Amino acid sequence: MIDVGGELLWYAVVAWSELFGGSVIDYGAWPQQTRSLFIASDPKPGLSDLFPTHTEEQRVYAGLSGLVPAILGREYTRIGGQPMRVELCMIDAGWKPGPVYQYCAAHAGILYPSKGFARSTTQAGVARWKRRQSERSGHHWRLTVSEQQRGRSVQFDPDAWKTFLHGAFAVPIGGGTALTLFGKNAGPHEMIAQHCAAESSQPVTLRGETFDKWQVGVDHADNHLLDCLVGAAVAASVQGLLIPNTLSAIPASATAKPIKLSEIQKRKAGAA
Repeated sequence: MIDVGGELLWYAVVAWSELFGGSVIDYGAWPQQTRSLFIASDPKPGLSDLFPTHTEEQRVYAGLSGLVPAILGREYTRIGGQPMRVELCMIDAGWKPGPVYQYCAAHAGILYPSKGFARSTTQAGVARWKRRQSERSGHHWRLTVSEQQRGRSVQFDPDAWKTFLHGAFAVPIGGGTALTLFGKNAGPHEMIAQHCAAESSQPVTLRGETFDKWQVGVDHADNHLLDCLVGAAVAASVQGLLIPNTLSAIPASATAKPIKLSEIQKRKAGAA
């Protein structure tokens, strides 16, 4: 999954098992940074440094032209020596859809534009959307004709998939559904840990359905790599992986008292 930002393109590569567990095997930002720990608002360098005369749309396209071939052209070697490549990559089209759709059109079948649609008081979840002709759907996602009619895109419920992702990280190592990070040392993963901890959930009830509503904290910390991991999980589901019924991922809504979504929105407005 690639998350498109103003100055950086964030990405994450996840190797999934048939049980929908696996490992985060690569992540980072493009342009490549000189530091292992950095924030989105202070890139060194950023897209504007590399392409100072480009518009924002042109910078996004140029950035994708630099990052995507590096990801899709790389071989990842499994234990035992079997080489593998990325089979499907989603690119966030929520901010600058034009260059994203234009770039994906040249790599149809392995690249998909994507966009998260959160449940709200005015919008039902993706799982409840009426299925349209010629589209494909799965666990809180659908592959359908884009809003701009520029080809097919993946639309998904970010709240449902953030709950899944945090649940997978919480599975004890040794279980087939656990999600882990590469390597043996925690130190190099400080930044992705911060991104994953940037949001917290609160169980809410909407239209008789209780689910986890995820929101960035009042400190507005970076959450781009969290979005990348979520997108990578959605991409695996689009590829055909099924979530086991026995997955040991308990949503917060199962252990906490739910509140109305309108109350969370009031709190958010008060803290802004």
